[in-house]
Amino acid sequence: MKTSLKIAFVLASFTARLVPVVIVVLNMSVLAQAAIVFTSPKGFSITVPDGWSVSSKSKAVDDGEADVEIANQNKLLQIIRVFVAGRMSKIPDPDVEEAMMGKVEWEGLVKTGATNIEVSVSHKTFGKHKALVSDVKWDAPNSFNVRERRWLVYLRAGDHTVGVGCLGFQSDFDALKPVCTKAIESITYPGLEVSSLTDEWYEIPHWARYTTAIGGLLGAIVLTIWIIRVAVVSKKSALKYPRLS
Repeated sequence: MKTSLKIAFVLASFTARLVPVVIVVLNMSVLAQAAIVFTSPKGFSITVPDGWSVSSKSKAVDDGEADVEIANQNKLLQIIRVFVAGRMSKIPDPDVEEAMMGKVEWEGLVKTGATNIEVSVSHKTFGKHKALVSDVKWDAPNSFNVRERRWLVYLRAGDHTVGVGCLGFQSDFDALKPVCTKAIESITYPGLEVSSLTDEWYEIPHWARYTTAIGGLLGAIVLTIWIIRVAVVSKKSALKYPRLS
């Protein structure tokens, strides 16, 4: 009996000492997994992706092209840059806005000496954020034919615009997309525009929009013809077989 009590006492003592150690280890694990949020004096915040860090030195930041630069420490040329600019004029027709943005992007890259330029501009939704997005690919000058790619995302916020640039090599960009998407969705800034059903409609590819519109129009015409036909048949039946009083 005494031996059993002694064993129980030892086990209880060991457990009591072990529990704090387990709690400390768990807390350290939670802290290690906790997201790092960068908050800028400009008023925006962004969650730093896992394995990435805010660059202590950045030419883009020094030159005023970005308010913060976040880089993947384990990959060459995987960068997210965020900047706040003035109000971006809004063109009522999204298709025209996309065409004009594409022209600006193309001309800007041509001036840098880039070649084999591909530009695609569209309206997208990141989380609840409305965005105008340019997706650009090019062969960088004097880079031994290395192909680069960049998303440039514009988020309107009243009298300001939050711009996000995601830059990487074309060969790595598929892996970079979800990281950039999550980072953009995490951005906060006063007055960011929220997506609506109209915005979601313009996210559909042009050909799908036109096909849907044409299909809807044809459906409406067929329905109208059917209603007219039913009305005419009903009227003829009424004339042929008058109701008995």
